[in-house]
Amino acid sequence: MVNISESAAIHDVISLDRFLASDADIGNNSQLRYSISENDFFMLEQLVDETNTMHLQLKLLRKLDYERNSFQRLTLSARDRGVPIRSSHVQLRIRVTDDNDNDPIFEQLEYSVTLLENLPSGHVIARVQAHDADSGAAGRLRYSISRRNKATARNLVNINEINGDVVLRQKLDRESHNGLRVLIEARDSTPTNQRIGRTWLVIRVDDVNDNIPVISVNYILASNENTVYVKEDAMVGSYIAYVTAKDDDS
Repeated sequence: MVNISESAAIHDVISLDRFLASDADIGNNSQLRYSISENDFFMLEQLVDETNTMHLQLKLLRKLDYERNSFQRLTLSARDRGVPIRSSHVQLRIRVTDDNDNDPIFEQLEYSVTLLENLPSGHVIARVQAHDADSGAAGRLRYSISRRNKATARNLVNINEINGDVVLRQKLDRESHNGLRVLIEARDSTPTNQRIGRTWLVIRVDDVNDNIPVISVNYILASNENTVYVKEDAMVGSYIAYVTAKDDDS
């Protein structure tokens, strides 16, 4: 098994010296030439250093991507220069190791829910889901309510960090919470250099008839509590009070 990081740069090399062959013959019969099977990512280099020692290495020709191809299988061949030519082959398994190079991506850029304002605290109002193409800890996600939110949003909802369930922390009120936008984050589980994805949850609240009308009376004439005093010679059509009514429901 040969390992190479997906972040390796083009022209980076991997030593294959441990795969060098030996030939007990002498002369041309012991002189070896190496080749690898046709592929899109690597070329084989056969070098001789100043001590006349042979070295083999793979040179990277194009960028690797763990998410697209985590393994490469190549055949390394060694052939002598004798007549007839004798050869040997070995299978190389090249494992591309994963780097944390992908951000979590939510299934939706924005989630929207419409709720009745009398829902109790503890009620699950939505589930958000994100995915990360990386593997291991770099692909395990945890959800949270972003600290960028205003206190109104942070105090209204909580989220299950494992499954993405959004839960009410307090009873809804249309007059306070209608149209509220909550920023939600998904982070990978790497100890450092975490990558973050974000989405919005928009909460719309349908009104419930939970407010009583409030009547206000402003007397024009002399009054005592709910009693107004009208002179007997007052003209018909004279105003004695202004009455208004207000209801906070929609």
